[in-house]
Amino acid sequence: MIKRFFNWLLRGWTEPCPAYADMTSEEFERGYCEGSSITLMFYREMFVTMSCSCEYEGCNGWAAIRNDPNAIEHQRMFHSVG
Repeated sequence: MIKRFFNWLLRGWTEPCPAYADMTSEEFERGYCEGSSITLMFYREMFVTMSCSCEYEGCNGWAAIRNDPNAIEHQRMFHSVG
């Protein structure tokens, strides 16, 4: 799982991580923080957790998106549920 996480990390921050599956947004955030060795406080400063409907293999319906208006808008336009 760690190898999959770091492979994803190298591809970019706006793509959902396939290392996590079938979890709540809170579980996703905790797992993301544990896998990244960052605190939840840091995560919430740098990222937002958004719904995802990208249909990538392993997507669990959540994505860690940079806390940046352009990245958030991209997620809303192309990958958000609803």
